[in-house]
Parts: sequence; C-alpha cells; structure tokens
Amino acid sequence: MNEKIEPMIQNCILRTATFLFLAIVVVAIPTAADEKGILVKRGHEGWNYWDKAARPPEAWNKENFDDTAWQTGTAPLGYGVDGIATKISFGEDDKNKRPASYFRLHFNVDDLDAYPVCLGELRCDDGAAVYLNGEEIYRYNMPTGDLANATFSAATLTDNRKSNYHAFYLDVGLLKAGENVLAISVHQSDSGSSDLLMDFALTGNAEAGEPAIKPLLTDGVLESDDTISSYIDRWAKHLLKQDRAPNPTRLSSELSRILDREVDLIEPSDIPLSREEIYERCASGVLVINSVNESGSASQASGFVISADGLALTNYHVMRNGGAADIVVATTLSGRVVRVREILAANEADDIALIQLDGDGFHPLPIAKSPRVGSDLVTISHPRGAFFTMTKGQLSRHVRFKGRNRIMVTSEFAAGSSGAPILDRFGSVAGMVQETYSLAYRTVPLREEDGILKVKQGPLDHNLFLSMNHQMTLRYGVPCQSLRSLFKLQPLVGARSVEAPNPGLNWKLYEGAWDTLPDFAALEPIETGTCKSPAVDVHGGRTDNFGLVFTGFIDLPRDGAWQFRITSDDGSRLVIDDEKLVDNDGLHGAVSRSGSRRLAAGLHAIRIEFFDRAYEEALKLHYSGPGQPWTEIPASAFRRR
Repeated sequence: MNEKIEPMIQNCILRTATFLFLAIVVVAIPTAADEKGILVKRGHEGWNYWDKAARPPEAWNKENFDDTAWQTGTAPLGYGVDGIATKISFGEDDKNKRPASYFRLHFNVDDLDAYPVCLGELRCDDGAAVYLNGEEIYRYNMPTGDLANATFSAATLTDNRKSNYHAFYLDVGLLKAGENVLAISVHQSDSGSSDLLMDFALTGNAEAGEPAIKPLLTDGVLESDDTISSYIDRWAKHLLKQDRAPNPTRLSSELSRILDREVDLIEPSDIPLSREEIYERCASGVLVINSVNESGSASQASGFVISADGLALTNYHVMRNGGAADIVVATTLSGRVVRVREILAANEADDIALIQLDGDGFHPLPIAKSPRVGSDLVTISHPRGAFFTMTKGQLSRHVRFKGRNRIMVTSEFAAGSSGAPILDRFGSVAGMVQETYSLAYRTVPLREEDGILKVKQGPLDHNLFLSMNHQMTLRYGVPCQSLRSLFKLQPLVGARSVEAPNPGLNWKLYEGAWDTLPDFAALEPIETGTCKSPAVDVHGGRTDNFGLVFTGFIDLPRDGAWQFRITSDDGSRLVIDDEKLVDNDGLHGAVSRSGSRRLAAGLHAIRIEFFDRAYEEALKLHYSGPGQPWTEIPASAFRRR
C-alpha cells in the first residue's frame, strides 16, 4: 500500500512544481498588449469610483486629488447592462437615479518618446467627460459649458452607440513620464434611465495619425476621382476619432427648427463674369458632403458655403440620408476636410438645410436675387462622383411644384449633385440643385462613331446626359439681408418673473368619457396632487375615461429656439406662456406632434392637458433647443409654486 502511494505523491509534487514554473514563466514574459503599447486596457483593473448621492469632492478630477477613500473595481463599471464587471450604486430610487458617477485610474508611462500618437477609446452610457492629469481631453454626448453633478447628457444613446468604443486622438503632450491620472464623469440622459456604463482604453502608437492636407486642384488639374474619394475617406475616419457627439444628422427626422441667429450675406457683384472666371471664383465655395461610417463612405452629395465662419447650405434630404452614418464631413477644393458640426435649421418642405461646419476661414458665395427666365446659369457639383464638374444651361421657367416655388434649368447634373449651387453670370447663387426631372425623353448617342443610341425611360432620371432638371430657388429675400430671409424668426418670448421654489408640477384629475379634450376649466377635478414630471400614472392607477391637467413652469437654460414634442394616447395639448404650442387632440394611439417657439432662458408657464378614453394610455414630453438635442424633458426642468 505504502509502496504504491509514494510514487503517486512524488508524481503530484513534480506536476505541481512544473505548473508553478510555467506560471512564473508566463508572468515574466511581456504580454502582447504591452508590445502593442497598451497603456490602459479595456476591462482594466483598479478603477476608483464615487457613486454616492452627495456631490463629489472638490477637485475630484485633478491630478493630485486623494482618491484612496473611494471604492475600487474592474471595468466595465456601471449597472443595468450585460457584461458589467463591477456593479455600482444608482441610489435608493430607481425612478430618480443619480445624474452622474465618477471614476479615477492611476497608470504609468515609462517612455514618452515611444508614443508620438495615442488613441483613447471610451465606451459610455449615456455621456461622459474624460480628464488626463487635470485637463479635459474628450467629451462625448455632453452639452457645452461647465459640467456639474446634476448635469444630464445631451441625448439618450441608441443601442449601437452604447456598445461602441468611441475613439479619439490624445494630445501626447499631456502625458507625463511616470504616474498619470485619468478621471471620467459619466452622466445619465435623465433620472429614470435604466443603465449606466463606463470602460476606457488608451493605446500608444509609433505612427503618425493625421493625414496630410493635399489640395484637390493643382495647376488647374484635379486629382483623379478615386484619389479624391480615398483622401476624403482617410480624413473622415481620422475626424471620427475626434467625434464628441452623436452624428447631428441622426436628428434629421425631427428637424423643423427655427434658426436662432442672423448672419449678413455677402453683397453680390454687378460685374458679369466669364464662365472661366465663375469657376475660378466660385469652385472654392462648393463642398463635397460625405456621410461616412467606420467601414467607409455611405453617400456623397454637394453643398456650398455662405459665410466665412462655416455656415453652409445643402438639401434637407442630404442630411436626412446621412442619419445612419457615424459622421458627416464637408470637403473644399483646397483639400480641407471638416466635420459637419450641427444642423442649425432645416425645412423639409423646401428641402433645405443650414449646417455649421467646424472651423472658419471658408470661401463664401453670395446669394442672388431671383433670375429671369432665359438667364444663363452654371452648376458646379459632383455628379456620379465626378468632383467639381461645371455644366452650363439656362433658366427655363419658374413653376409651382408640390405647392412650392421652383425654377427649372437646363444645366446638366446627376446623383451626387444634390445641394449644389446654381450660379448666375455674376457668380451668385440663384438656386440649389434638388433633383433631376425630365420634360421628355430622347434618344442620346452613346458613341457617335458607331451610331449606338440609348432610349431614356421612366419619369425620373439621374443620368448626367439628361438636359432638363428640377431644382429649388432661393427666392426668399434680397441681397445683404440676414438669414431671416431664408428662415423666418419669431420674437424671443421673455421669461416669467415669478417665484417657483418647488420642484415638479401640480396635477388635477378629471373623470369623463370624451372623444376630444374637454374644457377642463368648466369641470371640477376629483383629485389633485403634485408630481416630478407629467405621466399618466400619477393619479393612482385609473386606466380609462379620465383626464389630467399638469401646470407649473419649465426652466430653460438658454435663450433660443426650443421645440417641444408631445406623445400621447389619446388626446393632448401643450400650452407655453398661455399660448397653444402643440395640439395632439382626438382619439388615437400613441401619436407625436411638435411645435417651436423662441424662448428666453428662465421660467415659462407650462400647461399639459391629456385625456384617455379606453385601451392603452401614454404621455411623454420631449424637447430640443440650443445645445440640447432631442431628449425627454428631465424632472429637474419643472418647477411649481
């Protein structure tokens, strides 16, 4: 018995020793991650976090802050999301979660010269700000200005952007030899959000990251179209790594915004130009508009600049079609590629969008008075990817088309020309390409040498050879007026000078079976109370034949054009400062209606009326405004006496 046990014991000791040796060898060999310059890996250990109800200590994001009393965990940190390594607290009330949570990490850099380029990767839900050694280096899906413990993110992230790591380039001059400190605040979109998440990675790279700027036109000769496409794609992907907010064109389905500023347009010239002079003078103000995903370009169109500080015009449908992209960029003839930062205003019926480009120093084009029938016109656009192509034609007629004023021109263009300028003989914009349209179809010679002909068929054709086109005129004003001539502005409604010290709204409950909203002022409520925000369940569970009226004030952070959207099942109405803004009345399912008004920062009286007849019931209120993409109005915005 003992003779059999002894060899077994020896064998176990040998195996154990071998295992320990192998383990030591594995630890001693540098990991592949180290070889790739990973300074902070995804799922990094040793994150310190503050998730308490109280405000974080002063200077929580500074380099020398003492975070030894904070809790420690492994990323991803958060709650309500699959794959969380460390669950943190959101507070005691799942309907009133803490707006922000805070994270810090200490890491070392041995050789600064080894990493001329560093790439940060942030995964968060919903928004975040990242600091390195006390300096802010990146902000994602957050409003501008100072951030506080009660600051919500700019918007609710869609599922695909929740799972993405959003990459950006880091200023390596902020790194230090030895210990460095990352500090990250993650913010909810509203107090009822179901989840929060934070993970971060930082990788050093020995290769330069920014493409070189290269003019597209040299000595009057354009680069090949493939070369230009590749160049734009490289720059767009580079800019995507600096993306600090969700693509603004994702909001395009909601854009009926009212422009909230005036900009003087350039005085048109009264000196006729040759076509050669028009191209030389105006091509620099024409834009290539590209919608780009991480995998490559999604679509291409045209646009043009109207002010040196980056205001530009294109079609509404160009911005709408870019909604599925990760970033939209604009490229000039000089080879400058910039991000489309914001859609300032849009009019779907007129198919026009005013966009703001990053940066300034652009070459603007003047806007002309409406030209007469027979006027000579030229177009500079990118038909079928033939960049900066100039074609000539005439204004054939003014016409009402689908209830809107249009001009039709005989200048040739095709898919990729949407949003391009139509220029008169003075080099001023007389119109903008919207779509191609044919009066008649003709046989077109494809190769004259062998006489082969092709017959055009169908009501709409995007072929470059098509001679009759349909586009939108900019006949909204006269030169040197402000952009009010393009987008009419309402007067700014002043804030109320009232005391409303209490959070939330007052509500009254009514009983009745209605097909439309009743005159609640003539009815007696059966119950009253207060709530944090408007909702169908504040009354204690009634499901059919009831009405609710919410009253109080909404506190707006900035002057500007604010748009409100009310979603209800059945009818509802929104009144701001005693004026009906949205009417969503009648028996229907969950339907949304919206309205806009220019409102000053501060308190404005708000009244929400709602009724439900039977079956399902729903009530939601959203808003958007200056620096505030569409989001459900947070409870913190409501006040009452």
